[in-house]
Amino acid sequence: MIQRTLCTQSPRTTRARSVIVLVGLLDDPVLVYMARRLMESSGSVVWLDQRALGVDLICTASGWQHLRQGWFLAHQSVGAVYNRCMHVCWGLSVAAFSQRILTYLLESVYPNVINRPSTGASNFSKLAQLIQLSGTVLRVPESVLSVGCMPPSGDWVFKSASNQRSVVHAVSRLDQARYGAEPVLYQQRVQGDNVRVHVFQGRCEAVRIEAVSVDYRYCADAVFRVCTLPKQIEQACVKLTHQLGLMLSGIDLIESDQGWTILEVNTSPGFDYFERRIGQRRLSRALVRYFSDCID
Repeated sequence: MIQRTLCTQSPRTTRARSVIVLVGLLDDPVLVYMARRLMESSGSVVWLDQRALGVDLICTASGWQHLRQGWFLAHQSVGAVYNRCMHVCWGLSVAAFSQRILTYLLESVYPNVINRPSTGASNFSKLAQLIQLSGTVLRVPESVLSVGCMPPSGDWVFKSASNQRSVVHAVSRLDQARYGAEPVLYQQRVQGDNVRVHVFQGRCEAVRIEAVSVDYRYCADAVFRVCTLPKQIEQACVKLTHQLGLMLSGIDLIESDQGWTILEVNTSPGFDYFERRIGQRRLSRALVRYFSDCID
């Protein structure tokens, strides 16, 4: 198992900036994918499992100690971090306290973190993020946040209002019995091709998706193709990524007869899904090069 391999490779050394750290859940497919790419480059990789925080994984003043597996990771040995800490643990439990310590370390202590918690929080509210995305050549669709209200009339879609993953549906499929169950973001539907853009270090990797379904992720016949963005669209994507303070972003666009529309900026993008579909690893290779350059 890749998880077991990563744990047994955890160093007992305190040599400065010698380790690449993955933060998140052991069953996160993005982290599993990235771990395999990193291990191919023979770097020293440690996985901090979110579920073990405060249970088997204890933070001390000098580092992280895994009680059950017996390894120790010194804070000063962290050279870079790929952060996929997705679910916040609240309350007064040891696990919640440990996650707050980890958040502090990711925000203020560890170097070369992709992405830091504060910048990753921009799409916790999709509507608030959309307000920040205005002012470029990218159109922002009319959007309405609603709780317990009838949907707008016309051609709209609805989705989760937060960063929680949800299936995007046309309003016509909305179950009226579920009105008011949770906040919903309605967006005016834009007909066209979906384009996913990953931005890292000022470079864009774009994939065009042709699908008949509203949500192409659940369309068996969706076609994925690498594409080249117009220069001004590429520049807008790089600018927005920088504006949100992100090192890595996944931007959802639609190209239509009316131009280019931006739907959201994913601050912890599942880029592995797209690399598998197109059969290319340009982004993961760039990430591996970056992380490798960060460690001594």
